[in-house]
Amino acid sequence: MTVAGNSAAPASSAIKGESRLLADYEAVCAQYPECLVLVRLGDFFELFGDEAVRAAPILGVTLTGRNLGKAGRVAMCGIPHHAAATYMRRLLRAGESVVLWDQVETPPDEQRRSGMRREIARILTAGTILEPELIDGDDSESCLAVFVAADLLGFAQLDVSTGQLLLQELPFIAGDPSAAILDECERTGCVELLLPEGVQAPATLRGAPHHLPGALFDPAGALARITAFCGVGTVAGYGIAEVSPAVRAAGAVLAYAERNRITFPEGSLRLEVATAGPALTVDGNALANLEVLQTRNGQGKSLLQLLDVTRTPMGRRLLRVRLAQPSSRLADIRRRLDSVDSLVHNADLREQLRATLAEVPDLERVALRCLRGTATPADLLALARGLSHLPELHRQTDGVGGEVEESLDRCFSDNGFLPAVASRVFSFLVETPPVAFREGGFVARGVDPELDRLFALASGTSDELAALEVAERESTGIKALRVGYNRIAGYYVEVPAAQAPLVPQHYVRKQTLSGAERFSTERLARLEAEIVTARQAMTALELRLLAQLVAEVGMHARALADIASAVALLDVAAALASVSCSNGWVSPLVDDSSALEIVDGRHPLVEASLGSHQFVPNSCFLEGVDRLGGQAGRFPAIGLITGPNMGGKSTYLRQTALIVLLAQVGSHVPAGSARIGVVDRIFTRIGAHDDIAAGKSTFMVEMTETATILHRATPRSLVILDEVGRGTATLDGVAIARAVVETLHDDPRLGCRTLFATHFQELAQLEQELPRLANFQVGVSEEDGKVTFLHRICDGAADRSFGLHVARLAGLPQSVVLRAATLMEEMQYRVLEEGEHAVADSAPAFLGSSAESPPDQLLLAIPPPHPVVDLLLKLDIDSITPLDALNTLANLADLAGRGRS
Repeated sequence: MTVAGNSAAPASSAIKGESRLLADYEAVCAQYPECLVLVRLGDFFELFGDEAVRAAPILGVTLTGRNLGKAGRVAMCGIPHHAAATYMRRLLRAGESVVLWDQVETPPDEQRRSGMRREIARILTAGTILEPELIDGDDSESCLAVFVAADLLGFAQLDVSTGQLLLQELPFIAGDPSAAILDECERTGCVELLLPEGVQAPATLRGAPHHLPGALFDPAGALARITAFCGVGTVAGYGIAEVSPAVRAAGAVLAYAERNRITFPEGSLRLEVATAGPALTVDGNALANLEVLQTRNGQGKSLLQLLDVTRTPMGRRLLRVRLAQPSSRLADIRRRLDSVDSLVHNADLREQLRATLAEVPDLERVALRCLRGTATPADLLALARGLSHLPELHRQTDGVGGEVEESLDRCFSDNGFLPAVASRVFSFLVETPPVAFREGGFVARGVDPELDRLFALASGTSDELAALEVAERESTGIKALRVGYNRIAGYYVEVPAAQAPLVPQHYVRKQTLSGAERFSTERLARLEAEIVTARQAMTALELRLLAQLVAEVGMHARALADIASAVALLDVAAALASVSCSNGWVSPLVDDSSALEIVDGRHPLVEASLGSHQFVPNSCFLEGVDRLGGQAGRFPAIGLITGPNMGGKSTYLRQTALIVLLAQVGSHVPAGSARIGVVDRIFTRIGAHDDIAAGKSTFMVEMTETATILHRATPRSLVILDEVGRGTATLDGVAIARAVVETLHDDPRLGCRTLFATHFQELAQLEQELPRLANFQVGVSEEDGKVTFLHRICDGAADRSFGLHVARLAGLPQSVVLRAATLMEEMQYRVLEEGEHAVADSAPAFLGSSAESPPDQLLLAIPPPHPVVDLLLKLDIDSITPLDALNTLANLADLAGRGRS
């Protein structure tokens, strides 16, 4: 879009009441109602009206006003053009999208007639940033588009800064795709979501999604864009249909990027298609519960932060991808572990590699900037330095094995151009190119004869300036006279103000300062013109030469992207090896069994927080049901864990899941030893939280998450359940928890490895009925009324929950704790007498009169009364003797004293 407007002066001067610019500005705002529009006026970007009111607090600038003719006084604010990047980042971080309505070069006669022309130069949104000065760190800032089919979701994730386009299709429960969309947003870490019109965004989505017209999801347009931008003839070779939901999502995200003024040269995008088969699925809920990518409360470290000792941006991005979606293909896992094992056992080599990797720049982003023609001299120099280290990296990895050696061998066998590219760049550029490279001065001498000639001319003229200064001092007798330069005044002769009367008549006054006068002369003006002309010609020529070099390097962009991928593999393997050595981790045995055998496992994040040797390790032995053979394994499929709060149940659950996840990432694990049969999905139901935005109570969220597990788990899954049923009445909760455990045990579709932590001690009797279930408890030491949590997982079921003890530790007033103890004794006594009626009355009406009677074990498992109450109930008052009464009273006093302690 091009809009003509009146000639505008810089924002610091009056706009002279003209209203045409404001009308044009409002037209652009109407075209992009979801964006903030910044118009270039001289050296400033300005905002007007409601846009200014909205932006000023975010930008941290003063909101002012200006009289714009008929429109009256209009609110406005502005930012300097040279510092625009700093302010743009503020707007993007605040969730705003930005339209840059910039000035374009306008011929003088047209400018006099119609004013300065302006065009939409760029639309900046959080997920379509490719400018280096706006990219926030090394992380991927991607845009995710979704297309919803009948029972299939198509996803297309685009990172415009690296040129990666990832397609994926996932099934979802018919009717509501929100949960699946939210999971994918969490897994990919996308910063912008695109949805078709009419598709509701997940209620808990961070940030507002963009809804796009259905026409942008047209399969024909999508296919045309993909084949052109990715340089492929068809997508059939990628294992995806041409009219699939993922292809339609890709068409939309590419069209959206084009709308934002991003161009894609042919072959500039790398197309990847992810399939659900070879990946360990970890949904957004599990990623959050396990704190894989980020912590829940902003404190401590996430697993990603613990593992991220990578040395390259590519490695950092790859590590995040692998943590969010580990592999479930056994061959891939073993190849990854082979590389890590080798680097663990060779510390000297590992540290040499990591030191070399630190010298490698962001090859993915630099290569794409070269292909787009936007690379700077600094980009090229960093690229050349990185390429110069790659042969050494390749030599050092000889014998490392696994995926690292395979990948680097493949790259170097096809890419003998690397030394030539590095040498070409080194000979072309000066050692330290200027940051403001568009003013020239970055091309080395000897690169181009014409440039050398212009340089000599400019240098010779500069020598004449020095000679002029000496001559003028001698002719005027003013020893303090000097020849100087600045951007505003140009070249000048400066003399102290007190000696200004001594200057010759041919001196032309140019500028007056508080303590000096500045002049020009005919000879100085001639020399200035020669210098300016030569420098302008030099700058123009340098920029042309730079464009040629960038294009040369851009021809190798795809090869450079492949090299970047290989370097990322090495970086991740070296980082994982380094973490393993620093923390005493071991290489797991991963196979295709249904076993889960962890000896002395540790929670990696808790251990890192506590410090070395402070964490109490625990073992875990589970074995899923072999549905083909119908045989139960040596170990239970379900571990039912009881015990007090703060005893370590939740930590144990999480550490088990994290060890499995780490193993399938291809990492060593925090344990004495580990054997892990490949898992296809990790499910977690941990913690209590509501979803107010979606109108769901804590219990509803709990039940929804549990339902998802029962619907989607397979015999290969790992299920982690923590206190299912606690969000409702006790009897309801016990019944639901028991039904869930029975289903996981008996359903022929399940039989998966499960850890189920609960405070419902009634469930412990299931061990007698379910052959593949075993009871475990958190160890507690109680001596003289003092309770110590051992944080050990032991065989058997806990008979007490120590809730009052935890309440006292939490700081509840002593009076409250004592009152609670009294009430608990009273309730236990009442339940003992009335339990049968209470259980019978609790049957929900919707079950009808034919509902089965509650199982006897619910009655039998009611907690026993206090020993004092038990003894009183056993007394035969009619036959007791006085002596027996005295002895009984003494026993009661003793029992009551122990209860109070």
